[in-house]
Amino acid sequence: MEQQKISLTGPPDLLAVIPYHLGFHPARSVVVVCLNGKRMGLVVRLDVVADLSEASAVAASILHVLRREAPDGVMVIGYEDEPGESEPVSQAIATGLGLEHITLVDRIVVRGDRWIGLMCTCCPDEPVPPPHEVAAVATYVGLGRAALRSRDELAAVVRPLEPAPSGLSEAIDAWVAEVVEPRALFEPRWPASAGAWSEITWADHCLSAWADLLGGHFDGRDVPEGELCLLLGSLRYRDLRDGIIALLCPGSLERGALDPRLVELLETHVAPVIDDVEERDEGEDAHWVIRSRLERLCRLAPEAHAAPVLTVTGAQAWYAGDGAAARVAIERALEVEPGHVLARLLAHLLELGIRPPGLAAA
Repeated sequence: MEQQKISLTGPPDLLAVIPYHLGFHPARSVVVVCLNGKRMGLVVRLDVVADLSEASAVAASILHVLRREAPDGVMVIGYEDEPGESEPVSQAIATGLGLEHITLVDRIVVRGDRWIGLMCTCCPDEPVPPPHEVAAVATYVGLGRAALRSRDELAAVVRPLEPAPSGLSEAIDAWVAEVVEPRALFEPRWPASAGAWSEITWADHCLSAWADLLGGHFDGRDVPEGELCLLLGSLRYRDLRDGIIALLCPGSLERGALDPRLVELLETHVAPVIDDVEERDEGEDAHWVIRSRLERLCRLAPEAHAAPVLTVTGAQAWYAGDGAAARVAIERALEVEPGHVLARLLAHLLELGIRPPGLAAA
């Protein structure tokens, strides 16, 4: 899955694109955009703060990331409800860029649907162009991206719309206790004939359920409770969880680190489905198609079993270069399970701005 490269012609294009790149309209924020020629690189959103010492600390937290990125130039954009509220963070970043000898292309302030360039006097007050007038926005729309009204709306995408069915969490607990904890995932389950056992295992059933989910079998229909038990319970088996991530994020994990039996079943059940999604959704980025299916599973998960699927979703979003979606998934995972080790690791990668090689991040 290759990420689309977005080319921009100037600040108005950039301002129209940012809500689609982040997945929501930023408010009371400072957005830092690394530019390489006319292409966007790393994009980071920061909350505004009023205290100057706190603003300096916020700027220091991002400068080491910008130093590592070594962009051709950087745009610093303040999104304000009240005049001047982005100034402390924006100015602190601008000062830091000068000390790091990183080119500051412009500082911009956006209020409502108008913007002003602080380093240019020729365009004192301009409208942000509507999305339909900017070709780069069409690329995002073609990928299935939308600009939600706020970060809270983006976070709601991975939160349940209604309580999980009564008894589902207990059913998953029982399945995990029966299959995962005694490591019985690969034991043959059903007799093929009198006195003989087939090679069908719980691992086969779990990965078949994952193939159904990722392939769209449950799109537009309810996911049966038995399938939810398999999908959510199986992620408590760390090798299986890591194997799903390895397929969704190629190169992120050496398959030699996984149980060879699991690798074989992943290649049999799940890998062909992911390949098929890529081919079938040629006009739409398969990242977003698969993400929507993972996010739906996040919404269906009981809180006690939400962290693993949220972490898988966050990892897939991080790999796809969608830092905003990755952050809300990982934040939710750590909210419901603060000690989840992989979620904490991904949170650290996001905090440091570390990205998969060759992919842009939000």
